[in-house]
Amino acid sequence: MIYRPNILNTFEQVEAKYNSIKPLVSKHHKREDDIRPLGDRRRKYERIEKVDRNKYVLHDAIIHNGISPDEASNSYWWTYIKRPPITWERKGGKEFVTVRPNIQLSHDTSRFQFLRAYLPSGLYFDNHTKHGRHVINNVFIARPKDSKDKTDYHLTFERNDLMWKCVTEPWAETRPAVDKEKKAALRTDLDQFYEWLCSVGPLLDAQTYETTRHLREEAIGYLGGRSKGEAVSYKLDFHVEVALEIVKDYNHPLRTHLATNFLQQMDIKTIQTIEDQRMFRAHYNSWANRAFGLMTDKEITNA
Repeated sequence: MIYRPNILNTFEQVEAKYNSIKPLVSKHHKREDDIRPLGDRRRKYERIEKVDRNKYVLHDAIIHNGISPDEASNSYWWTYIKRPPITWERKGGKEFVTVRPNIQLSHDTSRFQFLRAYLPSGLYFDNHTKHGRHVINNVFIARPKDSKDKTDYHLTFERNDLMWKCVTEPWAETRPAVDKEKKAALRTDLDQFYEWLCSVGPLLDAQTYETTRHLREEAIGYLGGRSKGEAVSYKLDFHVEVALEIVKDYNHPLRTHLATNFLQQMDIKTIQTIEDQRMFRAHYNSWANRAFGLMTDKEITNA
């Protein structure tokens, strides 16, 4: 995105900006579609929409005209359109700005750049100070937990002269933490699996694609009726339920397969020193916390 001077600092300026832009007309869009690009007309997805005289939306996505409602609602960009980055509203003589920094789990660089270009003066989006933590004016904003999370994560700010006050209920801020009770209950099985892993690990070929592919095919065949994609991934990441079955059963036929999943990440054959052994064990602990569902979200104080 090309940097643009930030000139949309008030509702009046947003309204004037909309009125100053000629609607885009092309083979994909009619004048009635009212597509008004904010800057470069080739970047028509970065546009401004008038909902009514008291509400304007700044978009970073678009769907071509002619697509059916069903196709549109199933489009990758549909959520972007329904949850736009910036919404301006005027209520009771007051101005409000609603911000949606991230609508998916992954790092959404394009939206971040859009916010930095078009947020009004006094509102600052920050995702750099602490990796993975998003704040607007030091107010924490949660992100989707996974691809199935459809929560509308947003913050709304009210203008107070030159300042902005957050009027949204605080989002609970969490951080990953080990569920100590769960881990304690599984401690004996984890230790036994580790000891067995250290014994057979040097004999396993865990670093080749062919080995992984072969073991995954075996795992899918054994799991049978269970969903192939959910039960085991192409990297031999097993569903937590399956992984727990394996670690609790010393004679489970997929025990080697689960071990290979870890050994792909930490090659036991490279261990030479005491420090290497300590690092190997530390990585095993971290892997086990994830593989066996021993992590939980612990709520911390909201900024």
